Amino acid sequence: MYHDDSHSGLFEIKQLDLSTGETEVVAGGYGGAVRPVPSPDGQLLAYVKRVRSESRLFVMDLKSQEERMLVDDLDPDMQETWGVYGLYPNMAWLPDSQGLIYWAGGGFFKVDLTTGEREAIAFR
Repeated sequence: MYHDDSHSGLFEIKQLDLSTGETEVVAGGYGGAVRPVPSPDGQLLAYVKRVRSESRLFVMDLKSQEERMLVDDLDPDMQETWGVYGLYPNMAWLPDSQGLIYWAGGGFFKVDLTTGEREAIAFR
């Protein structure tokens, strides 16, 4: 499906309560939010969210609902296009839930959750 206005909150990340069947929005709003990835310890959620017209990587503490922008230079997401292959490339948590591996600018990067330091991951 093609949609030319992602700023209206076209995509949201929702949480399903398995005991009641009820859902609630965890992330979304103006610009939408996509590609949710829960941390291995279940405490955090990483996702891509728009800030104005730019795609950013956010992390949310699921208990406090506090969100923090971790990376501000992602490639554009594909919310306005046909997202059959996903709206942004997959990302993955490190096993200790203290960092993420993500794609941007033609390469892979590791970002530390505490310091925000980023490191390119060489590949060929």
